[in-house]
This record gives sequence, structure tokens and C-alpha cells, in this order.
Amino acid sequence: MVASAARPSDSTVRRLADWLIDGPGSAKTADLERTLRRTHYRDSVSYVSSRPSASFRPGDAYVADYLFRFDRTWRIRAALGLGVIADRYGPPASVRDSLPHR
Repeated sequence: MVASAARPSDSTVRRLADWLIDGPGSAKTADLERTLRRTHYRDSVSYVSSRPSASFRPGDAYVADYLFRFDRTWRIRAALGLGVIADRYGPPASVRDSLPHR
């Protein structure tokens, strides 16, 4: 026998909706940016030391591109989560109560 999952709380829906609109947030983005810059520097030093004539992508371009893709992926996952919830359970009570009655 397969048990059905409990209906997600309205707070889950609100959080996913916030992530869809606002993205991952400034704290998470800043933490990731620090990590990316550290990693890019470490990898660049290692790469250039083993291949002196090699060139590599500048750090700012690398970080900006990665953060852009990270933000988009975050929002897409939030949208997919909301879609699954809407498909399985319908709108949350807070939305359902605000809809015009027919």
C-alpha cells in the first residue's frame, strides 16, 4: 500500500514563491561568490604554473556567469516545486480563499 504525501504547508508554498520571485537571496549568493572567487584563483594559479603560455578566463566573467546560471536554476527549481504542488494538491487555502467563487 502506498501512502500519499501530506499536503505541503502554506509556508512551503510561500517560500517557493519567494524563491521564484527573489532568487536565492543575497547571503547565499555572497557566500557562493566568495567560494567561486577562491576556487577560481586557486585553479588559475595551478593551471598557469603548469602551462606558462596558457590563458584562462578572467575571474569576474567566470563568477558573473556562474552566479547568473545559479540564480536561474534556483528560480526554475522553485517554479517546478510550485508546479508539482499545484498539480497534486491544487492552490493553497490562502490562494483558494482569495479566488472569486463561481
